[in-house]
Amino acid sequence: MDSVYRVNVWVTDNKSALQLFAIDNRVVKVLSEGTKKELLCDTFWKGIIQIHRLLKPVADWITVIEDPMLHGKCLTNAEELQRIECIAKIVRHSDNVDEGHILAEFAQYKIKEEL
Repeated sequence: MDSVYRVNVWVTDNKSALQLFAIDNRVVKVLSEGTKKELLCDTFWKGIIQIHRLLKPVADWITVIEDPMLHGKCLTNAEELQRIECIAKIVRHSDNVDEGHILAEFAQYKIKEEL
């Protein structure tokens, strides 16, 4: 089953329960007002799905790259290019991150990998 689909199902299944929890008078001391507002806001739940969609490719590539036996060496040229593009895309959408620095670090990693 696709991971994005599973997250969507989780959100659908748990959103209502967490929202009911947020308005239950018995949990007044457990949740802050800010947390309650977030749980009741549709924008929060859309953000959960967006974060998952952003991080899923990163997690997938980390799994490939950090394979203890292969360390990403099994990647085809096309997969290697996808990996670089994925990293660059994530960095571009991150605040206070220097894309050139990250890509330079990646290049140094690749050079060490070849030694």
